[in-house]
Amino acid sequence: MRKQIHKLLATVLSIIMILSVVPTTSYASELCGCGIVGRLGELRAKFPDGKYWNHLANSYHNNDGPYNTCTNENCMNPDSYTDTPCTTHNGFAGVGCYDCNNFDSGIQCFGFANKIFYDVFGVYASQMQKRYDFDNISIGDWIRVNNDSHSAVVIDRSGSNLTVVEANYGTNCMIQWNRTININTVTYYKHASNWSIINEAHSYGEWQTVIEANCVEEGSKKRVCSYCGNTQVEAIPLLEHTWSDWEITTSIYGPEIVRHCKCGIAQFHRLSENCTINNAKENISVIPLQGGNLPETAEVKVEKTKADDKHVTYEIHLENNGVEVQPQMPVLVKLPIPDWFDRDKLNIYRKEADGSRTRLDYIIYGDFAYFETDHFSVYEILEKLCGDINSDNSVNNKDLTRLFKYLSGWDVDPKEEMLDINGDGKVNNKDLTRLFQYLSGWAVDIF
Repeated sequence: MRKQIHKLLATVLSIIMILSVVPTTSYASELCGCGIVGRLGELRAKFPDGKYWNHLANSYHNNDGPYNTCTNENCMNPDSYTDTPCTTHNGFAGVGCYDCNNFDSGIQCFGFANKIFYDVFGVYASQMQKRYDFDNISIGDWIRVNNDSHSAVVIDRSGSNLTVVEANYGTNCMIQWNRTININTVTYYKHASNWSIINEAHSYGEWQTVIEANCVEEGSKKRVCSYCGNTQVEAIPLLEHTWSDWEITTSIYGPEIVRHCKCGIAQFHRLSENCTINNAKENISVIPLQGGNLPETAEVKVEKTKADDKHVTYEIHLENNGVEVQPQMPVLVKLPIPDWFDRDKLNIYRKEADGSRTRLDYIIYGDFAYFETDHFSVYEILEKLCGDINSDNSVNNKDLTRLFKYLSGWDVDPKEEMLDINGDGKVNNKDLTRLFQYLSGWAVDIF
């Protein structure tokens, strides 16, 4: 008999030794991601340990009447705390007394647990179902303990031990973090319907550039989760090339236009006369850029609609077998420069469908100006663009507004040489009227 007892004791001791080396599960590290842990960390700062989840009453109220519907934060503010415990702690308080906060139809421990649960998950505990599968209790769960007499929220779990945040345990509405209770004291619990989504969420800061992008290589940027330090890295797309102005050079193949990017890449187009389409009458040519071509049967149609000492206007379009077409890719247009024009003041504009003008970049080679376009329209050669009052290389309603402000005495900085719209040597409301008429499509000139 004695041997059997010794054998039984030896077996029990062996089991105890085995159990003693089995690690307990830390649900904070293995089951919970940074989303829940991080938000609980923020709430620890929002509701400090040892403070009181209550408010200073500014009117008489009780928790069974107007108290539940009170929304004035001076009357009841569930996002606040004080340094003073509740005065009566029975739901009745007068002006100047400290009374319980309320959230999700609950006060004291019940309301505070509801508030923590909502701030973590954004859903109301009152809308979650009661659960009794206690082995599945996780961090963030709302629990009711001690024979349905107290509420708290789980902030960590190690085996059967639950670490909680709570209010009103022992001291009127005092906030407490890190008390440990046994899972056997849980009456029921509630689990957020979006627990997995919040659990996996990160809280990333602003993007920070790691490597600047340029027109040759992509860059990179990163952002870091403030909860767990997880880092996200993304590429920054290539930048557009920053081209210099076009220049004309001469190579063994003849004249070429060239421009350079600061990255060292050069772009050039040979002015090949072999593929050029000419309009002999107006001495205007359309030249395909390198790699492009135009139909062999295409013709350049040009109508000079105006020519005087201030500007020349051409309506240019491309026809193929009698049908008006647009180029499939950008082309160069070669325009003759009138002899009487001051080339230092030369501007070339394209007239848009809405009547506004857009300034085009160009280069001069010999007696011609070259500019790039991807569609044909009406083009004007001017020594200046009258009406471009705000200097954005276009005449539109912005200029009309700027002229109105100038005439009304506003402190604006117009381009003064563009203000005399009707060319009478004065700047007044007649110029405002003329510009309005011009932009409205009237058959009037601006000078």
